[in-house]
Amino acid sequence: MEAGTKRGSALAGRRAKAASSRLLDWYAREARDLPWRRRPTPYKTWISEVMLQQTTVPVAAPYFRRFVRRFPSVAALSRARDEEVLALWSGLGYYHRARNLTAAARAMVARHGGRVPSDLESLRALPGIGAYTAGAIRSIGFNLPAVALEANSTRVLARLGAVRGDTASVRTRRRLEDLAAALMPKDHPSAFLQALMDLGSSLCTPRDPKCDACPVSRYCGARAAGLTERIPMQRRKEVAIRVTMDALAILREPSAGRSECMLVRRGGGPLMKGMWEFPMAVSGSTEAPRTRLATRGEPNGGAAGLASRYGARAIERVGEVPHTITRHRIRVSVFAGSIPARSPRNAWSVRAAWSSRAASSVRWAALDALAAGNDGLASSAVARKIARLLQRRMSAQRASAHA
Repeated sequence: MEAGTKRGSALAGRRAKAASSRLLDWYAREARDLPWRRRPTPYKTWISEVMLQQTTVPVAAPYFRRFVRRFPSVAALSRARDEEVLALWSGLGYYHRARNLTAAARAMVARHGGRVPSDLESLRALPGIGAYTAGAIRSIGFNLPAVALEANSTRVLARLGAVRGDTASVRTRRRLEDLAAALMPKDHPSAFLQALMDLGSSLCTPRDPKCDACPVSRYCGARAAGLTERIPMQRRKEVAIRVTMDALAILREPSAGRSECMLVRRGGGPLMKGMWEFPMAVSGSTEAPRTRLATRGEPNGGAAGLASRYGARAIERVGEVPHTITRHRIRVSVFAGSIPARSPRNAWSVRAAWSSRAASSVRWAALDALAAGNDGLASSAVARKIARLLQRRMSAQRASAHA
């Protein structure tokens, strides 16, 4: 029998009850003050858990406040336009999650009277809700027993049980879920799971855990075996894919002191569907062609191809912005271009056709609003990075002109 199994069996009965009690006492004193924990509801739990997928708490918190202020209930979210939801989500990434939220809200109205269901089967049947999110909603939102393990709670349990296996494997995952179920008090599943998360975030960290301050260190199998730094097992990191892209910024000044930039709406495809961004093209990649990221951007590579497609002239490279999508490490070269004053494309209206695109797929946006993220558009994070770069360049030019 492996050490993890022995330790897991030791964390049962009185020891399990004692460990849980100490953890809950610690949580009552040290719980993080998070916006979704204030007047908690199953709806708030759902929204926060979806936001926290692939996103940190400091990043998610302001998005959550804005989102629930605009959509305070399932019913309100079910009536929302996708464009409005995407605009509030803009910058969080993984935009299919936002679309799934509205789809799930509409399903809740149709099937559950506008309420978040509490049983796992009904939750799993909703768009975008997998096993973890369903368990989190049931346990945290409804205070009903269910196991839901994210990165922090997984690390805490692996160390408590001295579980050495790969936490991504099905076998190890089941062992950790069994351990969580053994430790979980029937009356306080919500506080217990959140306590695991907070402990992993504050004390039981990936590196240099603060074992002396940990409320359950006396029950920790990894500490007793001297394996704290080796548990959980570190997975081999995926090789980063290096991608270079060109972006074309076409600017105009319809009134004094106001700059606008041209944005295009992405069509179908696996990434960034329906988002507003600067025209972009993949110029190079360490990844094989015709992959998920290679579908992002225009078919004609390079800034010159973009300029030809959109009728821009006087192209000038103004800088570079970094961006990351999953394991893709992207460097975007930004080129500024202009449209001749007499060009029919410069006299823009919503009815005008731009190249072969529908009029609804191209628009002008205020550069300062885009840079600040309050443009009200479903704009991509890289679009806002580019807008901020352009603002810095324009500020530098004005300062140089007045020097």
